[in-house]
Amino acid sequence: MPEIGNAPSFDDMVREAERHALYPKVSLAANTIHNPAEARHYMSLREVPGHVSVTYQGMVLAKSDRALVCLEVGKLLYFPIYYLPRSNTMIELRSFNRETHCPLKGDASYHALPQDAEPIAWSYDTPFDYAEGLRDRIAFDPARVTITISQD
Repeated sequence: MPEIGNAPSFDDMVREAERHALYPKVSLAANTIHNPAEARHYMSLREVPGHVSVTYQGMVLAKSDRALVCLEVGKLLYFPIYYLPRSNTMIELRSFNRETHCPLKGDASYHALPQDAEPIAWSYDTPFDYAEGLRDRIAFDPARVTITISQD
């Protein structure tokens, strides 16, 4: 038993506990793409079986049988996001003056309907190499649109 004078500092104990953590910084999910700076932030891109259609107030914005669904875990378990090929959009969208950065995917550009004051979609025009599957794809805000998946 160490003497009081030789006891490790609180900071040393915290570092040692982190080194031997019960929950190491790895995921148990196979076939996932990890944030290089934080292994507990990861996503999986999967092909959607069937046809995906995106509508807004009855207007078809996009439809595809080549959609991907992104399942992402970060600080939360995020809702699935559907990425459709940009070539499958049915309406011209304008650039919206907003950009955000995702440490897993890259820099996102936002898009709006011509008459809208808020963005309705986003894309990763130059995603990180490990998120290359998102290049030339667009995602629509699921809070603003209706996304339908059919198996026909």
